[in-house]
This record gives sequence, C-alpha cells and structure tokens, in this order.
Amino acid sequence: MKLKRSLAVLMGLNLFQYGFGNASEIELDEAGNAMLAKDVAEKFQALTDENKQMKSCLSKVVKEGEGYDDAISRLSQNAEVGMKYRDELVEEVKSLAKLSEGSEELSAVLSKTIENAGIEDLIEFKSEFSRKAEELFPMKCTSCGAELERGSAMRGDDSSEKTEFNASEYEV
Repeated sequence: MKLKRSLAVLMGLNLFQYGFGNASEIELDEAGNAMLAKDVAEKFQALTDENKQMKSCLSKVVKEGEGYDDAISRLSQNAEVGMKYRDELVEEVKSLAKLSEGSEELSAVLSKTIENAGIEDLIEFKSEFSRKAEELFPMKCTSCGAELERGSAMRGDDSSEKTEFNASEYEV
C-alpha cells in the first residue's frame, strides 16, 4: 500500500516514524500497514472522544429544538446584557466608593481593583461601600427626623406598624 505525504500530514501522523524523509510517497510493508491501521484507529478514537465532549458541552447551552445559530445569537445577547450589567455595577461601586471614602477621585489602585473585579466581588464591594456610605450619610425623614433604611419607605425605628410610602415626606 502506498501512503502519500499529504495524507499523512492531514492525518497528523509522525512522518519520520513512517520513514518519509524527503519522499512525497512511500510504500508500506506489512509492519507499516499495521502501524498505519493502529495510528488511524487511535486518531479516530481521539476524534470520537472529542466529538462526544463537544456534544456534551453544546447540550448544556443549546436548548431542545434550538438550532446552533439561534443558540449563538441567544448566548451573545445574554453576554451583552451581562457585560452591560457588570459595567453598570462597576460604575455604581466606584460611585459608592467615592462617597464612602469622602473623595471626588478614587486612588488608581482602588479604581483598577474595582474595574478588574468579578461580579461576585463587585457585589461584595457594593454591599461594603453602601454600608459605609449609610454610616456616613444616614437617610432621615424630613418631617420627623427618624432614620430610614435605604431602599425602603419604612421608618428605621422598631415600631411594628407599617406605613405607606409618601415621597413628599422624604429627601435623599
């Protein structure tokens, strides 16, 4: 059986193992045929295993009945929304950091840390800087002076009586 160099290269075979040298084609003996059959079987098995892994990965992101193009479009849109959310979160954390630090500009190190943080860390930063900002600038009712919790229209006292939100009674 003859084996061409171009076919051996396409199959990813070791050319020197087959004795190609500078030749563009070689004649395989019985041992060469057995070695080729073994190498082709190994390559085929590797491709089969890789194919199974790819199908497993794709089955996790492609919904049933959805084509690959639709899945790619959906995932791209989700990624854009996620990136937008992250960018907005970065800006919010920077703003809260400035407020809690009492400065108009962040240090370069803190700014870079916030910009490079993952979403989980950004959420923790937001919580921490929000808590510090709340301590420095507590929210108070303009009519009675009672402390309020941010994000709620309820008075911060321990009364169990709930009151309706009246925006005209509060200032930020």
